[in-house]
Order: sequence, then structure tokens, then C-alpha cells
Amino acid sequence: MMPSPLLNTKFMVPPVGNHLLRPHLIQWLDHQIDRKLILISAPPGYGKTTLLADFINGLARPVAWYQLETTDSDPTVFLTYLIEAIRRAKSSSKKIAKIGQNARSLLDSGEAGIEPQRILTVLINELVEHIAD
Repeated sequence: MMPSPLLNTKFMVPPVGNHLLRPHLIQWLDHQIDRKLILISAPPGYGKTTLLADFINGLARPVAWYQLETTDSDPTVFLTYLIEAIRRAKSSSKKIAKIGQNARSLLDSGEAGIEPQRILTVLINELVEHIAD
């Protein structure tokens, strides 16, 4: 089974143009960087994407960007794009491109009835192995 092509624009961090700079929020995010999860919530148009793009442009660590759409609610589509976003993460390490190979192989196998949790488990295990190296 041939994997479907992925839309490259979903992995592109939006360019930073003329906008309101918010150094206090960038600094706050920088102080939260070691947390397991940072949730940013606000109504549409409040600058969440712009804030994150600003923040990411100043980081020296790998960043996976994945812009979600309605069609990403399908577990196979979501996992395919998530794995690819991790593989494309901004990094100088060549090893990061190998993350997700086993999970992607499961997705591409076309095995009937494969549970998304199984694929996610494989992906998490691959991430843990990479972090341990």
C-alpha cells in the first residue's frame, strides 16, 4: 500500500512578520520549557500561533510543528502527520529523522483493525529510546 503524500505546509512554522511583540509571554514560555505540557488557550485571533512562532524561532532545541485541521480527527491521519512532524523537527541531529520508523511502518502496513493506541505505544517507545541516547 502506497502511503498518501503529506501536505508540507502543515509542518511549516508561520513566518514572523509585523506584529505586536510580547516579550513577557516569550520569557514566561521560556521559563516553562522543562514542563511536560504547556497549554495555551484563547479565542481565535488572540495571537496564539504568532506567539508560538516567535517563541520557536528563538529556540535552539528541536521543535515539531503540526498544524491541525478537521480532517486530522481521523486517528490514522493524525498519527501519520504527528510522526512526520517529529521526524521533521528542527534539529541538527540526524538521529531524530529515524524516530517513528517503526510506528510509521505499522501505519503503512495496512493491517486491518490495528488500534491507534498500539501505534502510539510504539511511537512513545521510540521517543523514549531517543531521549535515553
